[in-house]
Amino acid sequence: MTLLLTEEVSDGTTDLSAVYLPGLDIAQHALLGGDAAGLPSASAMSSRLQSLEAYYVALDRLLASVVRPGSGEVVVLITAPGRVAPGATGRLTIRGSVARVGSAIDAQATDVAPTILYALGVPMSRALAGQPLVDLFTEPYVARYTARYVATYGRPASRGAVGTGQPLDQEMIDRLRSLGYVR
Repeated sequence: MTLLLTEEVSDGTTDLSAVYLPGLDIAQHALLGGDAAGLPSASAMSSRLQSLEAYYVALDRLLASVVRPGSGEVVVLITAPGRVAPGATGRLTIRGSVARVGSAIDAQATDVAPTILYALGVPMSRALAGQPLVDLFTEPYVARYTARYVATYGRPASRGAVGTGQPLDQEMIDRLRSLGYVR
């Protein structure tokens, strides 16, 4: 549904579409994360792994057209290990005519935002943590579009909005806990 909605609001003039797909993270946590009963039996674990493999296949089919960049487009795909493997590294891949084929570099999570800003041609604040991963882009692209910086983006527009919402009730806390967002 998220991908369909993104497709509806994006067109040839859209500079950036950012989509978060939490399903895999939730499925992995539900199927492979620890539970209060201890380790599952071998047959139960086999069944869980088959379910997870089926989810990977379904996700791959859904993303097939999304990760294929159109003319003049850059697709940035970011993955993270989620709740199952805390401390594990994520992946960042770019695709498109300006992407350097076969590049692999070590980076930090803080380099993701500057890399996306660089690809968009947006100057980066010197206060922003991380650096653009220019080695992911072709040499002609890097030569033509050097990274641009500004001292700061300025002060935040609002200085703390007054909260008007209601506290979460127990039912909402239980729902968030069942999804793995609250322990």
